[in-house]
Amino acid sequence: MKLSPAAKVEAQVKAEQFTRLAAENGDEEAQFNLSLMLIRKVDLSDEYISNEHIEHIREGKLWADKSAAQGSKRALEILKDFEVLKRFL
Repeated sequence: MKLSPAAKVEAQVKAEQFTRLAAENGDEEAQFNLSLMLIRKVDLSDEYISNEHIEHIREGKLWADKSAAQGSKRALEILKDFEVLKRFL
């Protein structure tokens, strides 16, 4: 069964809401996943980085930091990628 574009957007919104709730409750894996979800919203191929993209970068780093603080090795790895994005912060 193929989802319509509207259904895909709705599924993404719900997935992010669920993940955010788990992250806010301290789940390390959810914190890592939320960081990925946020950073994937940023399109670095654009000539202009919007304030919304900057906010996604900042919040994504915040969640990666929280996940890394709980021992996530994957979060430590993506924090290296945030070093590249520092110029936008």
